[in-house]
Amino acid sequence: MKRTLAVAAIAIAAISWQASDAVAQKAKDTLRVAATEPFKYVDPYYFPTPEGNFVTDAVFDGLLTYDANKKDYVSVIAKSWKRVDDVTIEFELRDDVKFHNGNAVTADDVVYVATWLLDPATKLPFPSRFRFLKSVEKTGPHSVRFTSKSVYALDVAFISLNMWILDSSIHKPLEDKSIYGRRTPVGTGAMKVTSFDADGTVVVDRHDAYNIGEKVNIKTLRMLPIPEAQTQIAQMLVDGIDVMRAPQPDQLKELQANSKFKTTATNDLTMASFTLDSINRSGEGEMLKDKRVRRAIAMAIDRKGLVKEFMVKGATSDDAVCFRVMIGCDYTISAPAYDPAAAKKLLAEAGWKDGFPLKIFTRPPMTDVTIAIAGMLRQVGIKAEVADMPLSVYRKLRDEGKVTARIGESPYGDIPDSGTILDRWFGVDLRDYWRDQDINTWMAETEKTHDTAKRTDAFRKIFNKINEESYIIPITSVPISWVFQKDVVVREDGRPTIGMTMRDFSWAK
Repeated sequence: MKRTLAVAAIAIAAISWQASDAVAQKAKDTLRVAATEPFKYVDPYYFPTPEGNFVTDAVFDGLLTYDANKKDYVSVIAKSWKRVDDVTIEFELRDDVKFHNGNAVTADDVVYVATWLLDPATKLPFPSRFRFLKSVEKTGPHSVRFTSKSVYALDVAFISLNMWILDSSIHKPLEDKSIYGRRTPVGTGAMKVTSFDADGTVVVDRHDAYNIGEKVNIKTLRMLPIPEAQTQIAQMLVDGIDVMRAPQPDQLKELQANSKFKTTATNDLTMASFTLDSINRSGEGEMLKDKRVRRAIAMAIDRKGLVKEFMVKGATSDDAVCFRVMIGCDYTISAPAYDPAAAKKLLAEAGWKDGFPLKIFTRPPMTDVTIAIAGMLRQVGIKAEVADMPLSVYRKLRDEGKVTARIGESPYGDIPDSGTILDRWFGVDLRDYWRDQDINTWMAETEKTHDTAKRTDAFRKIFNKINEESYIIPITSVPISWVFQKDVVVREDGRPTIGMTMRDFSWAK
């Protein structure tokens, strides 16, 4: 802590706001959260960063949202929805929803937003999200119909979680649509934007007229741009901010040692895994073609020990490369348990009693974990070495078929469906180091039906086979850490959740 305090003293001198603002804000009912970059827009389309999403989740709504407890989609702006056929969905909208400016939400707003997203001239960070749609049309004052080009299992997921409804009367006339997120960021959510400063500071207030979901407990949220982590720590120490997100592990340990603070971690659907070249695409993985060798590698890894030693509170050593809160994450065969003696026996049976060299590609933040795993593998005779490299270099080598083994974190994105996991590995020639026809067939089954039971059955077969063959070894979940002042309370009621929202914060009694 001496080092942190020394840096903090320097950082405090450099900050632009006055010390008078460094007062606990509980009495003012204002939660101050550090942002690592200034806000460019308050707009989920143009500023889809983790911190941007923290704000826009409270300001904007979609037709539906995902309930991790129910593992299903539930109503927000849409009152109900139904499948007309395999490519057609009809949504009935609530008739009592208003934007923050008082304008009523109608089918025209939904159709306008969808049409804008489908327009090839619309330039957004993730333009491919809605290419599955053929058309969107109004069928009544408060009803709309979405039609897909073909059967697409994730249609409701993308419509629900990546389509936010904007006020078309304001958005449509704008030549530069990004101005909406700076000048008039009007949504229907539980909070409304009240100021947006030139320095990128954003203030949002509770929208007391909100009537379509869970309200927030805290009146005001201030997002303060503080790029430097040490400056954020300095502000935490002098009560200049109430919350900071995702400190580095060494910083987190220092903050946890300070009785001023509390910490938690949230599941943001990111997992570290160990992929193995089972078909020897790389030319250096002949030994990995043997299932016994792959299982020996899995048995040599103390996953629970890695979580305890290297990961933040809240990380888990899951038994498959999916999270149970996701649709379709089901399996009856778990990844091999830690058993170094059995690992040595399997290696000997496979003809590798004296081990073999194994280069493991990785990159921060998984470097330390990978080094520890390399040490575990050496304990059973495998001569593992770590090759740390940027993601861009790894991807080039992966696509060229030159990666024998890799440990890395995989963010599964904001769609809580197992289908978003598997296509990053299987079925795409450049990324597929297994070429398992069974898995590719089952994947096709999950993509051709909307029947959740049928999809889950196919996913179960896939995850079981991945574990049985040890194609990919789950290592640990990679949660996001949050540090907050003691006056702040974060909801921890045991419900399955994904990420953190303003609804999770309140003040201590």
